[in-house]
Amino acid sequence: ASEGVPRRRLAEAGWLGLEVPEELDGAGVTFAETAVVLEELGRAAARTGYFGTAVLAAGTLTALQPTAERDALLRRTANGTQALTAALVDATDDSLVTGTFDDTDVPFRIEDSPAGPRLSGHAGFVPDAAGADRL
Repeated sequence: ASEGVPRRRLAEAGWLGLEVPEELDGAGVTFAETAVVLEELGRAAARTGYFGTAVLAAGTLTALQPTAERDALLRRTANGTQALTAALVDATDDSLVTGTFDDTDVPFRIEDSPAGPRLSGHAGFVPDAAGADRL
């Protein structure tokens, strides 16, 4: 089976770095531009890790306080040298309504192992996990 749309092509088009700040080699645009790409990839039924890498992971990273590691991950995301994704939790209806969700509600942890970081526990949704280099 083919890999779908190669990450290299997405990076060359500049799509992986749309929401990555310009100073980190991205385009620094808003989610509106990213949504256009998502819509067209969906219209074409394209097999790609774009959602996990360029939307969830890059969006999560840009929301964090800047650090050297965060900035390096964003640069590698934008240039296509690393595919990332985010593990999402199943929030309870009450926590969504009341805004009481906190890190004690997370049913998984990322732990160090001899082979590198490992997800331990249960994540409700990890899009594009099979093609990701890092969670």
